[in-house]
Amino acid sequence: PGSTRQREREAVIDEDDHAILDLKAQRDQLVGHRRRVEKLLARDEEAARALVKQGAKDRAMLALRKKKQHQQLVADCEVHIAKVDELITNIELTKLQKETVDALTAGVATIKKIQREIGGVDQVERLM
Repeated sequence: PGSTRQREREAVIDEDDHAILDLKAQRDQLVGHRRRVEKLLARDEEAARALVKQGAKDRAMLALRKKKQHQQLVADCEVHIAKVDELITNIELTKLQKETVDALTAGVATIKKIQREIGGVDQVERLM
């Protein structure tokens, strides 16, 4: 049970949240694409083996070329996934830093307000 203000702040979805959500969706699409290409890669390898056994060397070479292309696609996907993950992490860390700075700013403002209300350190010393 948090304060009403805290719950309202948590319920607000801003542009940053949408950007992070879009990036995560893009990452998920890239992961799905990588999985599909990995399946094609396995099929290419199986086809090349089968074609070698059948004696169709030219077709086996073609299957191996396709396999190499698919390997490159998998590597490219992994690079893109890593970049998107890094961007997501950086955005989330920066948002956390901003929230920390905002909390510190609010805390300092509260301290100054309370000090003004009690008349500052001089007022406390006069009372003692």
